[in-house]
Amino acid sequence: MTASLLPVLPPQPGVYAVWLQVTERLTLRVGSLGEMTVTPGDWVYVGSALGPGGLRARVAHHARIAARPHWHIDYLRRHAVLTTVWYSIDSRRREHQWAQWFQEMGGIVAAPVLLR
Repeated sequence: MTASLLPVLPPQPGVYAVWLQVTERLTLRVGSLGEMTVTPGDWVYVGSALGPGGLRARVAHHARIAARPHWHIDYLRRHAVLTTVWYSIDSRRREHQWAQWFQEMGGIVAAPVLLR
């Protein structure tokens, strides 16, 4: 995903899913979750963007490599390429509904809303 696509994301609040592509097996320390083994393939991170700047600001954060990791995705993002973003404008937190939907489609939960 190129930075040129970020301006088309709306500044409104919403829920989003970002696809990350991992090319090698990794063992990462993911904040309070501790060590996590990440296998090669596509991973999906689902979250809500209800703060200032909405979807545009949150996805822009995930498009960069965070100097100080804050969210679970920040730890994985250092080793993965962000390839796709899905989003829906919404003022309510729906990331767990989206995560459940992805699980039902065959995803494996590796963190609260980080799916494989």
